[in-house]
Amino acid sequence: MTTLIELETKYFASGVQHLGNTEVIPHLDANAYFAALQDALDMATSPDDVVYMSCWLIRPEMQLKPNVSPTLVNVLHQKAELGMDVRVIVWTGPFLTGGGSIDAKSWWDTGFAYAAEIRGKGFTDNVKNNINMVRSMRGYNPNNHERPPLLGSVLMDYGASKWGARHQKVAIVYHKATNDLRAFVGGIDPAPSRFGSPGHPETNKWHDAAVELRGGAAMAVWADFRTRWKEAVTLSNRFLRIEGQMTNFNNDETITRPLVPLPPNVTVQSDYGVRILRSYATFKESPWGGEDRPWATLPPDGVREILPTYIRAINSATRNPDPNGPPSYIYIEDQYLNTWEGRIEHDLLYPAIAQAVNRGVKVIFVVPGRSDPDDPGTGENRTWSITLSHALSDIEFDQWHNFVVYRVHNTMVHTKVVLINDEFLSIGSANFADRSMEGLDTELQAAIVTPGSLVRDFRVKLWADHLRINLTSSIADELGDLKKSLALFQPDWGTGVSFDPKDTTAFRLVDPLTIP
Repeated sequence: MTTLIELETKYFASGVQHLGNTEVIPHLDANAYFAALQDALDMATSPDDVVYMSCWLIRPEMQLKPNVSPTLVNVLHQKAELGMDVRVIVWTGPFLTGGGSIDAKSWWDTGFAYAAEIRGKGFTDNVKNNINMVRSMRGYNPNNHERPPLLGSVLMDYGASKWGARHQKVAIVYHKATNDLRAFVGGIDPAPSRFGSPGHPETNKWHDAAVELRGGAAMAVWADFRTRWKEAVTLSNRFLRIEGQMTNFNNDETITRPLVPLPPNVTVQSDYGVRILRSYATFKESPWGGEDRPWATLPPDGVREILPTYIRAINSATRNPDPNGPPSYIYIEDQYLNTWEGRIEHDLLYPAIAQAVNRGVKVIFVVPGRSDPDDPGTGENRTWSITLSHALSDIEFDQWHNFVVYRVHNTMVHTKVVLINDEFLSIGSANFADRSMEGLDTELQAAIVTPGSLVRDFRVKLWADHLRINLTSSIADELGDLKKSLALFQPDWGTGVSFDPKDTTAFRLVDPLTIP
């Protein structure tokens, strides 16, 4: 058996090592994730405890456990009311100057708004809604305190590039009395539209994933939040117009609040190697008509930790020389794997994918079967896009049978998941595309290696979810056996399973336009 140290060397090229000191709990779909997050929040009951969140999108009126828990804003308010260190960072877009507005047509006069309009109405609505949500959270005061408890707790981060975003989706909860530190990293925003459950019934069509980290690697997530807060409070001072009045994005209470403290030292025993991988661009701000502005604390060249580890991990997958052993595989889920023409660049990662296919590795892409409402034009992914065909044009003619694209019918696949050979798992906010690798979208990804069953067990649950079948012990055994279950994607990839996956039409092959 390959040791944990050997797997660390094999897959990781970047990030701080957290070896055997982090418990890892993957959460498949948002129902499980939100419930686990609420359980963690319930644990925080003392003024010495901590709650931090960073969001691309936030809807504080949501209930993490529908019809059971209070609204998210009420939960955060209660924590702040106790004197707890509660902080939320919400991305609200890089406006050009003081001419921004969220309540009038003049809002469109800014360079950012023009860029956002190109990306789609849902994107601009998200930014405007985030601004309104932050303002409502700051003023939330049901108990009529002299000073609203969340007044200095919610920070707008309007940095990033003309076309980028602060895309991280993170939550951190620390209970000091028991030295229990938990961090949640994934692609799931705290919003009712993100709820999703196994099988994705007709009323529940959003598929996503996150990972809960307890102990060591959670300290790295805390440290990154500390960086985010410091960088956001040192942004250039800008304004927007609301109800005819010019106002700062951030109030004095957030800007002058003491720096986020250093993370506590918390470790647990495990057989996992974990790296928290970051992507930050080479600038903090890139305003329209102005010069790029540097970071306050990060290196001047930014941070690219996701890309080198992904390249090494993909390159580690080679054809199994044992004809009786399981085939080598790479499995990737992402909303932008089969994007429409000209939408997203794929120059950094796809050459490595093509080389893996040429080595005989079985590569599976899983894409949405239903469009994200914020994105125009993805349709139903019935055929490969020209973008995908071009990005993988270096695949040799006689190796194309090693590559397939599947869609999950009538489901928005929003996951950012990479699985390799039941040894490597990556979950986070980073899309499998250049903008996330370069840091134009600021990202955070948790990458895990283990000689144990964690990756296999997650894969089995994931595939059963997409097939929309009940996961009995016998089916789990067959899905876990790659020599059998890879035949679900191509008949000649394995010997096949005894159960009939054709009872469902949920998992559908996406046909190539042409094979070069």
